Amino acid sequence: MKPVLSHFFSKLFDKLIWQIRFDQRYDRLCLELRGEKDLTLEYFVLDLNSFSHHKWAPAEVNWWSGLVGIHGEYVFVSNYPGQDNPGSVSLGIYERGEQLDEIENFQFHHVQEQFVVGVGEDLKTYAYDLSQKQLKAYEISDEIVHQDKMVFPSLYMADDPSFDTIREFMSTMGVVVSLAAEYLETKDHVIFSYYKGKEIYSRFIIVVKEGEVVLHVQMDQDMKGVSTESFLTYQNLLIFAENRQTLQVYEL
Repeated sequence: MKPVLSHFFSKLFDKLIWQIRFDQRYDRLCLELRGEKDLTLEYFVLDLNSFSHHKWAPAEVNWWSGLVGIHGEYVFVSNYPGQDNPGSVSLGIYERGEQLDEIENFQFHHVQEQFVVGVGEDLKTYAYDLSQKQLKAYEISDEIVHQDKMVFPSLYMADDPSFDTIREFMSTMGVVVSLAAEYLETKDHVIFSYYKGKEIYSRFIIVVKEGEVVLHVQMDQDMKGVSTESFLTYQNLLIFAENRQTLQVYEL
């Protein structure tokens, strides 16, 4: 029987997956989803332990808003009035889809325990206390760094000497690569993404374990060039977006 990866989670969306943010303390991810026809935004939160999830479309955002972070039950979105006023930014704070607060003239930087740290209009550093819903002056201290659970692949273009090694290895599996490839090696798996085509490309991901291909699927199509970080590993999970509309999570 041909070995395969265990498929943990798959979710197809009717909007495009625009970006992904991770919460490495509480093992969660948040997707920003965008509808290019109606210019609408939605957010989708997934717990990477229980795989419970929820999605919502906040009324307070516009096309110029952008997901900047997630921390436990909280999601943080930077809001701009519009394309013609990029300098005035506020931070929307959401708790399970409900807006908890919006901080005017506040540029998000990071979250430390219950404090949302950022820069105010006067370029001074402030912290918003999530438990007290108060903004206060912030004294810079050592940021608590949690173990990095995310690992991204390395990108090799066709003119890189290492690309020849990747091309030779993949040719042993009957795969012909061009343009570029991404490579990541874990304890038990070797993972590649690669391109096929001329001028217009399709991108594929292939996972190898002990010399056997355990996953080989198309990730994207109609691409005009190279994009980086097409997949990542998070602890023992392989995570990627398929055709910009389906979130795929596999167990390694």
